[in-house]
Parts: sequence; structure tokens; C-alpha cells
Amino acid sequence: MLCVRQALRHLITDTAHRAGLPVTCISLKSALAAVRRTVGTDFPPREAAANR
Repeated sequence: MLCVRQALRHLITDTAHRAGLPVTCISLKSALAAVRRTVGTDFPPREAAANR
């Protein structure tokens, strides 16, 4: 889980810099919720492949 958190933090930082926003404007909690909504039921991939 620590790897996911660190990867998400890097994504937030890169996105904020590209948008010209301070990094503190983007919440880790909100970003994690967005990732969970986006990934949905296809994660982890092994379980999704076994259901097909």
C-alpha cells in the first residue's frame, strides 16, 4: 500500500505543477477516492481474469 500511496503522491505533484496549482490544493484522500472509482472492479487483474 505504501507503493500505491507514493505513486499517487508523485502523480498529484506532477499534475499540480502542470496545472500551475500548489500541490497543497490537491488532497490525497480525494485523489485516492478518484482512483478507486476509476479502477473499479477490474482490480486486482488476476481476479478479473479468473471471472472471465
